[in-house]
Amino acid sequence: MKTLNRIMLLSILILFATSCQKNKSFDTDLPDSVEMNDAVIFLNGEPTENYSLREVLNREVYGIMTYSFADLHPEIAGVTTFGFDRCPRSTGLFKISSDKDVALEDETLCLASMSQTVFDDLRGQEFELYEDADNYLEITELDFENKFAKGHFKVKFRRTYNGGSGISDYKLPKFVTFEGIFAQEFRE
Repeated sequence: MKTLNRIMLLSILILFATSCQKNKSFDTDLPDSVEMNDAVIFLNGEPTENYSLREVLNREVYGIMTYSFADLHPEIAGVTTFGFDRCPRSTGLFKISSDKDVALEDETLCLASMSQTVFDDLRGQEFELYEDADNYLEITELDFENKFAKGHFKVKFRRTYNGGSGISDYKLPKFVTFEGIFAQEFRE
């Protein structure tokens, strides 16, 4: 009986330890600000030079903003992107969703997505928003006259497809957390 109890206790401890792995949080040392048209981005708690702010779009006709980031892989004609879409045209703290219908109707939400393409048109790894994480986008300044946006974010994704062959050097872990700060001029 004691052996059975020990096995059950050990099993519970192993399950607890593995469940903590996927919810691992990272301590990042984000600066308070960055220069215009610059970003500081952390990938799973480590600073990365690979990802940069690709563009900020003011889609005034639709009443939304889009913020996109990218890591280009020219040697395999590939790109890994993540970003925020259907964000309100205002400052504030926005929760993140993957439900397009809800995000259109709720002005406290933005959509988030992540994708990877290799060899120009083949799918790489695929990710979905990890809804159990504390995902957010905070826009601290949004100036329509001078056309710039400033903010910071934290968003976590979970891999749903590991990608095809030929991209082993570009594969990301099962759980990916991006945290960053940016200041960017936008276009309309």
